[in-house]
Amino acid sequence: MFIHRQRMEPRTVLAIQSTVHFDGHAVQATLANASSRGVLALFPSPPQRGTAVAVEIGGRVLHGQVRWRSSDRCGLAFKDVLDIEALAEVEGPAVQKVDARLVRRSGMDILRSLLR
Repeated sequence: MFIHRQRMEPRTVLAIQSTVHFDGHAVQATLANASSRGVLALFPSPPQRGTAVAVEIGGRVLHGQVRWRSSDRCGLAFKDVLDIEALAEVEGPAVQKVDARLVRRSGMDILRSLLR
């Protein structure tokens, strides 16, 4: 039996390019939404649940763990509290707002919409 747990806090919808480091790999990912506790990361082959990760965003590194995964996305929980406003102001690729309905679609759909 599955128990549905509501999210503890609302998500901020965004699109930030990042590099996710795990198991000796460095993979480009798009962070599609965030809360103070974690992010939704979109990339072709996410690591397994429980994998330790380091997410590099504009020179800043956030350490955490994969909480869940599917074919093209995963949920990352961070050890430290994430300041969403500071995240949006990091140096690097521009932050793009994404329609909240799109975040529930596939990672490729989101990336295609950003390239338009």
